[in-house]
Amino acid sequence: MRVLMVVPRPLYSKAGGMTRVAENYLENTFLSEAGVDCSFFPTRTTDKLILSLLSQLYRFLLFCPKLVTGGFDMVHIHVAPGGSTWRKMAYAAVARMMRVPVILHLHGSGYDAYFRTQHRFSQSLIRAFYRSSRAVIVLADNWKEFAVGELGVPRQRVHVIDNGVPDSVRKTDRDSVSVRYLFVGSVIHRKGIDILIEAAAALDAEHDWQVLICGAGEIEKYELLARSVGIDDVKLRFLGWKNASEVSELLSTSHVFVLPSRAENQPLSIIEAMASSLPVVATDVGAVASQVDHNATGFVVPADDASALATAMKRLLVDKELRERMGAAGRKKFEDRYEISKNVSRLVDLYRSIV
Repeated sequence: MRVLMVVPRPLYSKAGGMTRVAENYLENTFLSEAGVDCSFFPTRTTDKLILSLLSQLYRFLLFCPKLVTGGFDMVHIHVAPGGSTWRKMAYAAVARMMRVPVILHLHGSGYDAYFRTQHRFSQSLIRAFYRSSRAVIVLADNWKEFAVGELGVPRQRVHVIDNGVPDSVRKTDRDSVSVRYLFVGSVIHRKGIDILIEAAAALDAEHDWQVLICGAGEIEKYELLARSVGIDDVKLRFLGWKNASEVSELLSTSHVFVLPSRAENQPLSIIEAMASSLPVVATDVGAVASQVDHNATGFVVPADDASALATAMKRLLVDKELRERMGAAGRKKFEDRYEISKNVSRLVDLYRSIV
């Protein structure tokens, strides 16, 4: 069985969640053991504005001969809100013209909000895009209801397959006196960095703690914000972008994972934190509430609420036993639900049902 997986960027670049999902699929041996030969096709090779437009056109022109010569049984397209949706419509249309079945994999934060802001005609095109596919993969039950209720996809064609990550946890080293809170993601407004800084400013000064912010983005802007509320660069450090190995090291030496986003789908970073036995404090957006069991594997707080975020962070700051209990519960949930082999197995079952 040959599958062409359409992803936003080349694998192992400084890419976002969709491409990282594909990387995790590639690294898992279950695909090849199940007889699936998966090729990966990035739709662009750069994010620089003019070059990006040229690379998108060039990649699309390469897609047609790739389908003609590749002998693929299906095309698996990863989709996010905005330009991703419209670009992927063209890819899906080409595949359908060549009678190659299409699977759409819905990612991206706030797809429901994005869809509702579109003009009625645009909404009709988006619905047709999803309804014309052989299957739609979503990341949680709430997204399934959205696909059925608003996108009009027949229920039997919508499949919930969680994101997953490999179980590649390092030996942990959490004996430091200072409690480390770790954020991993883009340093942008949507990720709630300002809320995290405001919450950090409310943490008890008499306790030893540190907030580590790992990711690329508007770092200088938020460094200024941190200084303006009285937090120095010892208490709150911006680490910049780190590769997967470096992130794994940070997870193994941190105590609490924090994700105060304003919009998400099903963040891989939360799954990686659970795999590392970290309690998670995250906001109630997207599918986060299905990932984090409130009061069991961590705390789910409202978005844009620095006070609620600070309260949850404080509870974990002063209670080591609570941190360890929640971390262990999160690890158990990872093993039961999010370890990559389980999700790849469900993906292979879907492939086989279509072929």
